[in-house]
Amino acid sequence: VGMTKHEILKTIIDKYGVPSQIDIVIEECSELIKALLKLRRSKTDSVDLRADVIEEIADVSITLAQLKIIFDCEKEVSKEIDYKLDRQFERMRKEV
Repeated sequence: VGMTKHEILKTIIDKYGVPSQIDIVIEECSELIKALLKLRRSKTDSVDLRADVIEEIADVSITLAQLKIIFDCEKEVSKEIDYKLDRQFERMRKEV
């Protein structure tokens, strides 16, 4: 193919449209939630349920990457992640 991941994601957005891809994000987040609940309810360590969670994490990651392109907010998201991680780490430090 020779395209970067960003180019592939942009091509997908261009082909299917922003509203459709936003719907896909919502759907994939829902599927991850369901997979996590099913895994948590399971009485045994299921390789299949774990694999389902991994697949849904991948799907959500892909669709979140699309959202960052759609909203042109990669830097803002990265900055917000750094802020939130630092804030949580400070809260945890104060708990000790």
